[in-house]
Amino acid sequence: MTSVGFHPPKITPGVKFLILSMLIVLVVQTSFERFADFPVASLFGFSPERFISGSIWQLFTYQFLHGSLTHALFNGIFVYMLGSEFERRWGTKKFLQFYFICGIGGAILQFIVWLASLYIFPNVADYLGQIPIVGASGAIYGLLVAFGMLFGENYVLVFFVLPMKAKHFVWIISFIALFSAVFYTNTKEGGGVAHLVHLGGLATGALYLWWKGPNLDGGGGRGGKKRMSQEEVRRRLSLVVNNETESKVGDRGMPITWN
Repeated sequence: MTSVGFHPPKITPGVKFLILSMLIVLVVQTSFERFADFPVASLFGFSPERFISGSIWQLFTYQFLHGSLTHALFNGIFVYMLGSEFERRWGTKKFLQFYFICGIGGAILQFIVWLASLYIFPNVADYLGQIPIVGASGAIYGLLVAFGMLFGENYVLVFFVLPMKAKHFVWIISFIALFSAVFYTNTKEGGGVAHLVHLGGLATGALYLWWKGPNLDGGGGRGGKKRMSQEEVRRRLSLVVNNETESKVGDRGMPITWN
């Protein structure tokens, strides 16, 4: 979105893969649970108790499962609206990496809070540890915070009515996620919504972008490879262009390859 309005993005390969996977997995999940009485959600949804017992795959597989067709379609729409822009910017590999890392981060926060609550709020720990989590919302909240960080000055139509800058909208979403994670973490009040996963996806997305930079290549971020100064770029380029003996090696006496 470059102005106030709605501009449907062209679907990209990674986004298409995610949406089709959600729908295919939902059909398989529903069929096995209804007709074969096979506990798909229990085995492949994320449950801290099962995870700590060795079900490590749940960090990844829970992101493809959903509670209903409406749940899957809703998440699919968000992936389509947000993901295509980022995939064009980052490329398919980096986009999918960011997406799944945010989803994993959401589950990790659920796991950490569950461990802490074992000694503080045992009744909450039972809910957090036993009931499996399904859905792609953690990854989607990571995309939301990325949208606010990279396209913060762009306007979006909240509920297709209220124009608001993306960064302000993301701040509101973040506050709601934090508030809900703190005050609505049990079955009676939470309505089955994994608020901690939402908050974890937001935090992971923000930290990952802060660390890797806006293009997820380390440039402009706090970690990874750092950008060279213009003087260093000229020096290294001259080492490649000039065919002098002493210019064929780098600072440590090793050949330099320009890339």
